[in-house]
Amino acid sequence: MSSFLLSGFFGLTSGIRQRSDTPRADGKVSSIFHMYYNTTILCGPHTSLPAQLRKYSPPGEDPLPDDTVAYIVAKAHVPAMNVGGPVLLDVVHIAPLFGDPASEGYDSRLPDFDYPLVVALGTVTGPQEGPPGGIVTFPITVSEFVRGGSKESTFTCQQDKGTAHWRNFPAPSQGTPLLIEGLCSDVTPCGLIMGPSRSTIVDTASHHRATDEEAMQIRASGAWWKSRCKQHCEHQQQPAECNSIIISVAPCGSTQPSQPQAGPSLRALTVLSVLDLDHSERIIVRVPPSQPSQLQEMGQSTISESAPSTRSKGKRRADT
Repeated sequence: MSSFLLSGFFGLTSGIRQRSDTPRADGKVSSIFHMYYNTTILCGPHTSLPAQLRKYSPPGEDPLPDDTVAYIVAKAHVPAMNVGGPVLLDVVHIAPLFGDPASEGYDSRLPDFDYPLVVALGTVTGPQEGPPGGIVTFPITVSEFVRGGSKESTFTCQQDKGTAHWRNFPAPSQGTPLLIEGLCSDVTPCGLIMGPSRSTIVDTASHHRATDEEAMQIRASGAWWKSRCKQHCEHQQQPAECNSIIISVAPCGSTQPSQPQAGPSLRALTVLSVLDLDHSERIIVRVPPSQPSQLQEMGQSTISESAPSTRSKGKRRADT
């Protein structure tokens, strides 16, 4: 299983509506319309990649005016530079910004968000490279269903071992499945580079199982977060920078943690994945089939997702 998504603000030009015909099993042909736009993916202060964006077009839709900026979440395929061709984007969600792109004040209302966020689930396909204590790089290969077929993309990820965030976090070995979040920061002949400052890497094959003692200590207090974070980084005052945390169980429909209780119910919870980026956490837990009734008695659901903090906001901008 693999996935490759880009999200951010993109400038759109040269919109054109085209029909695609697909043969069916009964011998007939199904027709569907798509809107195509040219855009650009910024990958650094002086680097960019051309891209072609495709979205489903309902009946009667007109192309957006040139230079319209839209927030977009899209499935992506990035061909290697030696292959050539634009980056292919299939839209999952699009929200054009209101206003006249030709007006002088249009740019002043745009968020300051130059580089797209990459969310990718793939596999490490090569050894890590780089000096100890420096910037370590390794390639990851992902695949996504784009333009009617599964297409592979390969890009490079970075970890700056000179920072406390990554100093004690081992670079993944070849063949490790990874879920990655980060910003595009540069381009190489092999494809994109994920920046070392904000990329987040989680080994999806590993998990942490809470013990009775840990379950009794589940709290929403900062002290508990800092004690867990000490295992992975030196910034005890910034717990959101950690890559592994104990779960905080919350009742359905509530943002407050429940009172901790000992016993097999909490001990059986398994952390599937923990994502952190810009002081945000997302925790997904799984309950074995033998334990759901005990968990429901505590007012829990069999799958719990929480986002205890929000990302910092700032002005963002997208260029075409």
